[in-house]
Amino acid sequence: MATEPKDNIQTFFEINNLGLLVANHAQAMLAYWDKNQLCRFANHSYLKWFGKTREEMVDKMSMLDLLGPALYQENLPYITEVLKGNPQQFERVIKTPSGETINSIANYYPDIFEGKVRGFFVHVADITQVKALEKDIAISEAKFRGILENAPDATLIVNQAGVIQLINSQAENLFGYLGAELLKNSFFMLLPNRHRDEIKSSWSEFVENIISNTGNTLLNIKGLRKNGEEFPIEINVAKIQTEDEINICASIRDISDRMKSESEVKRNNERNKIFIEQAPNAIAMFDLQMCYLAASERWIADYQLKGKEIIGRSHYEIFPEIGDDWKAIHKACLNGEINKCDEASFERSDGSLQWITWDVRPWYISEGNIGGILMYTADITNLKEKDQEKRRIEEILDRTNEVARIGTWEVDLVRNKVSWSRITKEIHEVDPEFEPQLETAINFYKEGTSRDTINLAISEAIANGTYFDEEVELVTRKGNLYWTRAIGQAEFKNQKCVRLYGVFQDIDNKKRAEEALHLLNEELHTIFNAGYVSIIGTDLQGNITHFNKGAEHLLQYSAKEMIGIKTLEIIHLKEEVLKRGEELSELFNQKIEEFNVFVQVPKIDGVESREWTYVRKDGTFFPVQLVITAIKNSKGEVVGFLGVGTDISDIKKAENELKSILEITTDQNERLKNFAHIVSHNLRSHTGNLEMVIDLYVEENQEVVENEYIILLQTALKNLKETISNLNEVVLMNNSTENLEPLNLYKIIESASKSVGQIASSALVEIKNNVDSEMSIMGISAYTESIILNFITNGIKYRSNDRPSFVSFSAVQLKEYVLLTIEDNGIGIDLKRNRAKLFGMYKTFNGNPDARGIGLFITKNQIEAMGGKIEVESELNKGTIFKVYLKHEKN
Repeated sequence: MATEPKDNIQTFFEINNLGLLVANHAQAMLAYWDKNQLCRFANHSYLKWFGKTREEMVDKMSMLDLLGPALYQENLPYITEVLKGNPQQFERVIKTPSGETINSIANYYPDIFEGKVRGFFVHVADITQVKALEKDIAISEAKFRGILENAPDATLIVNQAGVIQLINSQAENLFGYLGAELLKNSFFMLLPNRHRDEIKSSWSEFVENIISNTGNTLLNIKGLRKNGEEFPIEINVAKIQTEDEINICASIRDISDRMKSESEVKRNNERNKIFIEQAPNAIAMFDLQMCYLAASERWIADYQLKGKEIIGRSHYEIFPEIGDDWKAIHKACLNGEINKCDEASFERSDGSLQWITWDVRPWYISEGNIGGILMYTADITNLKEKDQEKRRIEEILDRTNEVARIGTWEVDLVRNKVSWSRITKEIHEVDPEFEPQLETAINFYKEGTSRDTINLAISEAIANGTYFDEEVELVTRKGNLYWTRAIGQAEFKNQKCVRLYGVFQDIDNKKRAEEALHLLNEELHTIFNAGYVSIIGTDLQGNITHFNKGAEHLLQYSAKEMIGIKTLEIIHLKEEVLKRGEELSELFNQKIEEFNVFVQVPKIDGVESREWTYVRKDGTFFPVQLVITAIKNSKGEVVGFLGVGTDISDIKKAENELKSILEITTDQNERLKNFAHIVSHNLRSHTGNLEMVIDLYVEENQEVVENEYIILLQTALKNLKETISNLNEVVLMNNSTENLEPLNLYKIIESASKSVGQIASSALVEIKNNVDSEMSIMGISAYTESIILNFITNGIKYRSNDRPSFVSFSAVQLKEYVLLTIEDNGIGIDLKRNRAKLFGMYKTFNGNPDARGIGLFITKNQIEAMGGKIEVESELNKGTIFKVYLKHEKN
C-alpha cells in the first residue's frame, strides 16, 4: 500500500492552518452557540465588534449576556426558530462598546447531527456601506423631490380617498396655506363649495379611470385660496404606483397666467442634468429612446466609461450585451413603472461578472408626460466576490477536514477547559456530547512512549511556546489503538501561556501500512539472507542477478564471483542437466537444453520443485530441493526467475537410516510373530495334556471329585487355558488393512443385538440401533462382530440399577471414516484415575468380580488392526460414550 509523502501531508496541514487563520481573521463575524445559547466559538471580528476577549466570552457568556435584555428580546424569535432547525436571516443596527453604530445582516444556521439540533452558527456581516448606499439613494431621491419643488406648478399627492399626502411650496403659495394645514386633510377643501359636490359624486369613477391608465385627466375648475378668493385652475392628474399603494398626483396651475415659454422648460431640464452629473451616486438620465441625457461621475467610473462620449448615444449601443430581460424592464419603466432589485448579476461583453443593485423609474416633463427614465445603481461586485470566496473557503475546509480526518482541539489554561471538534471526538470514539476533562484527556494516549512524548511536547509548548508535531498512539474509549498526528501551538498573554490549540489527524491506516511494509521488508531481508537456504535470481538469459548469504555459505562462492558473471550450470552436475533436458525435450517435443532445462516448466506453470545435486566451488556436491519460480511484472510478463534451494543432505541421510531401521524392524517382527506362534502352540499342547491327565485321574478316583486341591488345580488350569486363548488371539491380530472388505454396519449391530437379546431383556437394558440401514464400512467381519458384541455386553454388565438402562448405536460419515458412537447410561468410569490403563491388558477399574481386563484391550487392538481408532468420554454415575473411527467403504 502506497503511503502519502510527508511533504504532501505538511502542505495539506499548512493549507488547513491557513484556512483556520482566515476564519479567525475574516472581516465577517463568526460564532457558534450551543443549544443552551452558550458561546462555544467566536472569531476575532466577533469579539472585536462586541468589545470582548475570548476568555470573557467563549464557554462563559450566553446570548442574553452578550446582547442585553432589549436586543435579546428582538432576536429571540430568530433564536427560537433556528433551534428548531430553520435557518434565519435578519438585519440589525448595533451600537458597539466604542459607541459606533453599525448596520448588520445576521444569518443563523442550525447545527444538525443525526436529526438533532446541537446548536447554531452565527454569521454577521457589516452592511453599513450598503446602508450608506441606500441612504445616498434616499438623499438622491430627496434631491429628486427637490426638483419637484422647483417645478413651476403646484403639486399635490393624494391617496385614493382624496387625502393630501404631499404638497410642494408652489401649492402652499398658490392656495395661501402652510403645508401642515393641508397635509392629511381632504383636497376638496381647495375647491369652492359648488365644485366639491360635483367632484365628490364622481370621485370613485374618477379614481378608477386614473388607476386603469386610461390617460391623464385634465380638469378646468375654480380653486379656493385660504382667504376665500377663487381663481381659475387647471388640474392635470396621474397615478403614482409604488410597491405598497397607488396614489394620485395632481399638478395644479393658475391658468390666469399660463403663458410659459419653451425656453423655461429647457432651463429646468438643464438644471436637472447638472444635478445628475454632480450626484455622488451612480445615476444616469435617459430619454424615451434610451439615449443618454446625463450621467454622474460615479456611473461613468462604475461602468468603465471614462473617456467615452456617451451623451446622445443609445444605452444599448454602449452596452450591446444588454439582454431582453433588461430591455423589458426599461420599457415597463418608460410606461410609468418602478423597478428595484437588491442584488443581481450582470455578464459583461468581456465575460466578466458584475453584481449590482438598482432602482429604475420614469422622469416626467410635466404631469403625466414621461420624458424618459432615471437609473440609480450601485456596484456591489467586490462585496459579493468576498462573500462567495469566504463561503468557498469554508466549504473547502469542511470537506477537506472530513476527507482527511482532521479535527481541531483547544485547551483553555485560564479556565482549565478542553474542547474537541466533531472529527476529534470521532477519532477518540466518544459520543458527540462527550466533554473532555483537562485532568483525564491525557489518558487517551497509550501509556509509555506515546504518553511520554505528548506530555513532553505540551510541557515544552507551555514553558517555551514550542510548536509540536508528533505521531502518537491513542487508546480510544472503545479500547481500540489508533495512530494519530497531534499538532499544536501555544498562545501567550503577558508572557504567560493561556491557551494551547491545534489539530488531530487520523493516520492509523498510514502507520499500519508503514509498519506492515517495514515488517515485510525485514522478513524478506531475513528470508533472503537465511544462512542455510540458497536463493539465486536470474534474468531471462540465465545470468545471475541475486546471490544471497545462504548461497554463499552452501556453494562456497561469493556474490561478487557470481552476480553478472556466472550462470546456473556452474553449480549443477552436467549429467543431471543433460538427462533432464532429454526428458523435457521428449515431453514438449522440442529441443530443450542449457538454461532452459531449469526454467521450461516455470515459464508455463509458474513454478517447479525438483531434487537436484549442487556442486560446490571445491568440487564436492550435495542434494537440494530446488524450487524455481517465474518472476512476473505488473503486466503478467516473465522478467526473471528465482531459485530457492534447500540442502536435504540430512533428510536423505535420515531416509536411508529409516529404511534400514524399517528393514530390521520388519525382520524382528516376523521372528517375534513366529516365536509367539511356537509358544502359543506349545503352551496349548502342554495345557491340553495336563487337562487330560487330571480328567483321567478324577475319572479313576471319583472320591477326589470334591477334593479342594483338585478343584483349585482345575480352576487354575481353566484360567491358564483362557489366558493362552486370549494371548493367541492378540498374537494373531496385526494391521490387516489390506484384507478389509465392505461390511453393512447396521446389519452387524442387528445380528449382535439378537444374539444377546434374551440377556439384555432379562437385565432390562434396551439396545437402540440408530445407524442408517445403508451405512457401510471397510473392515474384517469377525473383528467387527466381536467389537459390537463386546460393547453390548459391557453395557449390560455395567448398567445402573437406579434408572432404565440402554445401549445406543449411531453413526455419521466423515471424509475418511465412519464415526460409530456407542452410548450407555451405566455406572460410568472415573477417567481421571483410570484413563491411562483403560485399554490395558488385564486392567480392571470398576470393582466387578467378573471383570477380566481383556475385553477393551482386544477391542482396541481389533479396531487399530482395521486402520481405525477409538476415543472415550465418561462420567461416574451418568454413563459412557465410545467413539470408534472405522475406515469408510471405498468408492
